[in-house]
Amino acid sequence: MTEGRDVNVVLNSLAGEGLKASWSCVAPYGRFIEIGKADIMANSSLPMANFAKNVGFMAVDIRHLVLSDPETTARLISKVMDLAQKGVIQCPQPLHIFPVSNTEQAFRYFQSGKNQGRILISLDHSNIVSKRLHYRPEWKFDANASYMVAGGLGGLGRLVIRWMVSRGAKHLILPSRSGASSQAASDIVAELRGKGINVVAPQCDVASIDSVAAMLRDCANSKMAPIKGCINATMDLQDAIFENMTHEQWERTIKSKAPTSWNLHQLLPRSLDFFILFSSLAGIYGSPVQSNYAAGCTFQDALAYHRTAHGEKAISLDIGWMLNSGVIAETERYEKVRRQLGDMGQIQDAELLALLEIYCDPTLPLLSPSKSQLLVGCIMPSDLLAQGKNPVERMKRPLFAAFSQIIGQAARSSREQTTMNFATLYEQATGPEERREVVTHAIARKLAEALTIDPDDVKVEKALSDYGVDSLMAVELRNWIGNDLQANVAVFEIMGGKRIVEIGNLILERSVIGKVSLDEESKDMDETA
Repeated sequence: MTEGRDVNVVLNSLAGEGLKASWSCVAPYGRFIEIGKADIMANSSLPMANFAKNVGFMAVDIRHLVLSDPETTARLISKVMDLAQKGVIQCPQPLHIFPVSNTEQAFRYFQSGKNQGRILISLDHSNIVSKRLHYRPEWKFDANASYMVAGGLGGLGRLVIRWMVSRGAKHLILPSRSGASSQAASDIVAELRGKGINVVAPQCDVASIDSVAAMLRDCANSKMAPIKGCINATMDLQDAIFENMTHEQWERTIKSKAPTSWNLHQLLPRSLDFFILFSSLAGIYGSPVQSNYAAGCTFQDALAYHRTAHGEKAISLDIGWMLNSGVIAETERYEKVRRQLGDMGQIQDAELLALLEIYCDPTLPLLSPSKSQLLVGCIMPSDLLAQGKNPVERMKRPLFAAFSQIIGQAARSSREQTTMNFATLYEQATGPEERREVVTHAIARKLAEALTIDPDDVKVEKALSDYGVDSLMAVELRNWIGNDLQANVAVFEIMGGKRIVEIGNLILERSVIGKVSLDEESKDMDETA
């Protein structure tokens, strides 16, 4: 009790009239600390008369502090943890503990506004928790409508159109540059027509707006049912390191993603039931040999945002590693790369179709722009660390900073086993031979991680090419050598048939670690002399 006296320090989270009442209680020279957000976000007014008493009003927004000043945040967290360890501060009391089976009661108590201290939910295997199942309505595609799947004759497209037919679709438009020319394409068209499905597979370059317009006119003239949904599954991979990529390679891949999506957006009817873009995690993760593909995918992500912001349905699915269907499943080289990198989860066909079941549903409300992009099959650095694996170089960028730690002693042990500071070992080495040993061991360890083999199985007298190092892995190694060992080694040197020990010699010659301090020491000796 204050016995009628005003309050020196007010810590407030009340809003509206509650805030004003608390503000009026501040004593002369007192401080009012606002930790709530409601009035700030609403830009509410504050009675100014209280400032005549030399009082201070301060707002504290922890989230803003974390985002804008990481150093101060770290310092404050360290101080708080130190105070807690010394027993100077402790958690608010009393503790109101509810079993997980009574979670609803815990929220009811919190809602009452009469609670003090902290409300905790305890977990125990003996607790019985009620489960509420959400049943999705059994919807069907409109039998009197047409559905377009650009690239529908490809591996992933064939999976999708079979599923659409199983859900009631009767009219399909499957445009592609070559039409139903391949054996797989002609087989799927014959299969569906044999089931009574009206399938047209026009030869159409969806990247050409004139070609798309002509195709749509032909469909209208042939009395095709009106189009009510679209999936863009087009793709043309032309992999190359950016420095070596030709303009034709760039154009072919970009056209398969950006102009195709834009032309369909421009020419198809408004108010479609769905507009789905098969994008890729490559646009999020990035890829040294797929800059063209990554650029095209990010365009699709932006287009989905644009459509939803303007009241049109859209979703961009950033798909990772499709295990059973699509280009990775059909191409041994791509599957090998995915297994080497280990940065994407394996997606089963049924999982992708489950997503389509959600996003093709005609009753699904318009998504907000912030929900117009979905990442499918992401693996975070923390996932790999928990498995005792070291994340690939591009997963150490700031993009993944919030997902690069795992909690607990097991996590710390795993991290210590999988991440070795080779730069420190290199700098602490006493001579060239010891440094050479550190470097060759580091390369062997890195190569073993990429190939998922034991480091002891990597022989430094062998060439990197003997272990199947391709351009993608070479770029990863180059970036790692530059970042960790501070040596400039070109990709062509890594792929040029050099033995691992010879690559180690190049690093030994070019690394700047420790050389600056040696130069300064030499300079000091000269000045002393």
